[in-house]
Parts: sequence; C-alpha cells; structure tokens
Amino acid sequence: MWVNGEKYVFSECIVEDGVELYQKLQQINVTIPEAKSISDLYALKALIESFDRLWCKYESAYVGELMVIERDARRYLYDLCDNKDEPELFFAALGHLNSVANTQGQGR
Repeated sequence: MWVNGEKYVFSECIVEDGVELYQKLQQINVTIPEAKSISDLYALKALIESFDRLWCKYESAYVGELMVIERDARRYLYDLCDNKDEPELFFAALGHLNSVANTQGQGR
C-alpha cells in the first residue's frame, strides 16, 4: 500500500491469515452445494463458525496495522501542529507536507 509516496507492506501474519481466510471461504463454497444431509449441514455450520473466528482474527490484525500506517502517514500534520508557535519550523514543516502531498510539482 502506498501512502504519501511511501510504501507500506503488511506483515506476514496478515498475509498468512488472509490466505487461510480465503481457503476457508473456498471450502465453504464447495461444501454448500454438496450439503444434503443433516450431518452435512452440521459440518457446514462448523465451517462457517470457523470462518467467522478467522475473520475476526484477521480483521482485528488488519485494522490494527492500518491504524499504525495512518498514524505514521499523519506525522507531517503532527509536525505542523507541534510547530505552530515557531514560524521557521512551521513553514519548514508546511513545505515538507506540501512536497509529500504535491507529487506532480504543481502549485496549490
């Protein structure tokens, strides 16, 4: 994922959890049309519950990493706010923020 011109890579844990989640969904997709008996439906129920647990685990980790990325991406704004009472540092931070936001080199 690219934010402010910087590439962020999700952890291996997120990628592995995503793959596991996808595989579980594929398993559900195969099982649904084949479910004919009560025991098949119980097996499908167990698969769906397992998928739900995996989804919660994945979503929690994924959103957590997104929050870290967001906090890091906002550091330019935090620098700007932290230096609002010192004009020289404020304008330096503003220039840096503009350089990140203005990747095309055109004025605002």
